[in-house]
Formats: sequence, C-alpha cells, structure tokens
Amino acid sequence: AACGSTKEKKPEYDPKDGRVAGLDEVPTHYRDAWAAWLAGGEEWKAARPAAVADPELRQALVDNWIIVMGRFYSGRALAARGQMPGPFSRAQRELVLLGMQSAPSLVELVRAGDEVAATLAADTLEQMEEPRVCALVAPLLADDDAQVRRRAANLLARLPNARDDEAAVREALVAATQDDDEWMVRAQAVRALGERGAKASRTDPYRQALLRALLDEDPAAREAACRALAKLGDPMAIPALISHLEQQLRGGGRPSGVRAAQAALQQLSGRRESWNPIEWERWWRSEGLESATRGRTGAAQ
Repeated sequence: AACGSTKEKKPEYDPKDGRVAGLDEVPTHYRDAWAAWLAGGEEWKAARPAAVADPELRQALVDNWIIVMGRFYSGRALAARGQMPGPFSRAQRELVLLGMQSAPSLVELVRAGDEVAATLAADTLEQMEEPRVCALVAPLLADDDAQVRRRAANLLARLPNARDDEAAVREALVAATQDDDEWMVRAQAVRALGERGAKASRTDPYRQALLRALLDEDPAAREAACRALAKLGDPMAIPALISHLEQQLRGGGRPSGVRAAQAALQQLSGRRESWNPIEWERWWRSEGLESATRGRTGAAQ
C-alpha cells in the first residue's frame, strides 16, 4: 500500500516558521550561495559580493553562519599550514566582516541564546571592534532577565567606546550599578565602567559613578568598584579609597574587601606599601595630591 501511494508535495519553505530548512527547500540562489561558501576559495570569493548585497540572502547566510559556529565551536583549533580554516573560524570571520549587518542577529543571540551561544555571539561582536555595536547592546541592561543584563554588562566591558553614543552607554551602565536588584549585574556594570572609562578622554564621569559604587550593599560589588577604580587610573579617587579602606577595617569587612582597597590604592599611587588609612592620608597630603594634580595636568596637555 505504501509503495502504491501518491507522494505528497512538500510545502514550500517559509523562513518565518522558525525551523531549519533543508537545502532542497530553499530557493536556488540561496542554495548556490551556500554551496559556494562551503566550497570556499575562488568560488566563494567570486560569489560573495552579490550574496551579501542581497538583504534576504545575506540574512539567510548570517543565520546559517551562526548555526555553523554553534555546531563546530568545540573544534576551534587553528588550521595546519596549508589547510583551509575550519568551519567555525570561517563562519565567525564572515560575521565579523559584515560588522553592523550581522551585529543585530548576534546581539539577539546574546539576549535569547543559552550561555554557550551567547558567549560565542559576544566573542564575535568583540572581534568586530565596532563602536556602534554598543548602542545595540546597552538596551539589554534593562531586560527582564538578570542573566541577560549580566551578559550585556560583561560585553560592554569588552567593546570599544561608542564615540557619539558613549554618554548614553555610560548612563545605562550607571543606572545598572545603582538600580539593578542583582549584585552580579551591578558588579559587572561597575567593571564595564572601569574598562570604558580607562579608554575615555575624560575620567571624571566614570570616577564619580564608581565612587558611589563603593557604597553598594553587596561586598562583591564594592570590591568590583575598587578594581574598576584601579583600572580607571584616576588618582583623584585615592581620598575616597582611603576612607573606604578605613570603613572596611573598622566595620569588620571581609579580608578580600580590605585587599581590594589596598590594591587599588597601591596601583593608583605607585606605592608598594600596605599602609593603614592614617599613613595613606599622611602620604596623600604631603606628596600624593601634588603628584596626582601634576599627572592630570600633563595628561590634559
């Protein structure tokens, strides 16, 4: 009976139905472009310009390259001399080359993917070194899912500063350090402020936000603020760090908090001593303030 039955015609593939289609279901030019990419070399070099110029085909390729990355991420070893790079490296390179044309799909994967997929997407976005990506990532700091907010803050710590959009990105991070309910999000946002501030021409706005973070109710977030201030490299944070060290010692703060404050003071001052707060204050008044002011004047010039 089965042999004698009439084979049903396969319904035409609809890209909006959310499933992965077989090659026999997609339009011929999609199939040809993918076959050219699989072949690589001169064949793909000749086919690529027209393929990425077609918005629908380009998006189909982006989706497939993301799938390839997920499928082959465990085999990311470098190719041997004379060998073509593996599927993971080739797919990631294509996504990086497309820049802002593939970035929205990757940012969505940071939001909606599992931890592995989100990590792969974040790594690819970082490799783009594209400042405009920050404006796509910053809204994730307001996502309902704390893990998504944490991922966004982590990624913003790794992305280049956003030029015209940097003030907006900074304010989104500042809001996360102050208002987020989850300490891990606040700590990651603090770290991002330190990383981004270290690359900024003016450190003042970042320093002020990080000094407020020293008052966070969670010790891990306070320790992150110490490390971020050290990364920021602005010696004008030293007086607040001296006060913070004193509070940690008087209030029975955990040893890691004391170490974080001492490490920040040592890095910002250039001193190796683990002084008590009175000794730090004495050094700051006698030579630290003058040295810091001189350093900031030289940097401004």
